[in-house]
Amino acid sequence: MSLNRAPARVPGQSGIVLISCLLTLMVIAVITSVYMMQARGQVAEARGLQEKIRQCTVAREHFDLVVYQLLTRRREVLSGTSASQVSGNDNDTGFWNYYAEPFDYQGSEVRLQDLAGVLSVQDLLFGTGQQIMQGLGVPEDQMRIFRASFRDWQDRDDLYRLDGAERDWYEQRNRPIPRNGNIASANELRLIRGFPEQLDSFIEQGWLALQPQGFFNPLTAPEPVLSAFLNNSALAEELVSARKDRPLSAAEFRNRTGITESESLLMAPSLSLKVQVLARSSQASCRRTFIVNLRGDSSSPYTLEASY
Repeated sequence: MSLNRAPARVPGQSGIVLISCLLTLMVIAVITSVYMMQARGQVAEARGLQEKIRQCTVAREHFDLVVYQLLTRRREVLSGTSASQVSGNDNDTGFWNYYAEPFDYQGSEVRLQDLAGVLSVQDLLFGTGQQIMQGLGVPEDQMRIFRASFRDWQDRDDLYRLDGAERDWYEQRNRPIPRNGNIASANELRLIRGFPEQLDSFIEQGWLALQPQGFFNPLTAPEPVLSAFLNNSALAEELVSARKDRPLSAAEFRNRTGITESESLLMAPSLSLKVQVLARSSQASCRRTFIVNLRGDSSSPYTLEASY
């Protein structure tokens, strides 16, 4: 009579099976961990995007409220008024001004830059622009070449001005040829013969606008523009420091600088401002920036232009 016997156990087989199971479990754990991390990342990204959208909605709403104030109240009256008094929000800090000193409106950060306080690209061809380029240290001969070439760039003929440059001058150097019309961007100035590198920072900071205002207002000029205009960095720093607490009056500016108003220099607000509203939380922020042109009519009281 034969007896059934259990198969002989191979030595070490149990250990190999156990190690295989452990390795499988480790791989599964790693894969699960990766998927969980990806899922958490996607959830965080979705929440961040949702918060971004919320802040952009806030920025748009507060932008409209700021423009409403500019349309319904005299800007001379608003200037220097505390932000909390205008908004009715006791937590708002700072005061209304038109030289980009930040203040709060309903919790958003607002900067208003009157375009009469910066240069237009066309101003570079005339007295104020020449004065500022001199204050920046642009050599007289370079300034002469640049201004003549700038006029040649915009006129509709190929006739050279003295010290200027026309199409063939650029073609010989494999450079873009003149537009033969008004330039479309401040960056285009860099293409013109004799362009002063000292203006690079003005372009990058948005201190060269396309739309001329017809006059320059030093009361609203950013410090580097004011410093070049006065050709006195110490005095400009003193004036900028003083207006951090309150806007300067025209009389105070005249007394400190000896500069009086003229046809091209007026200490009054223009009708175009760069309006920037920044809404932010700890998770996201959103900025809305436009040039607001208040030269409107009853059906369209203002227009918006892309930021320079």
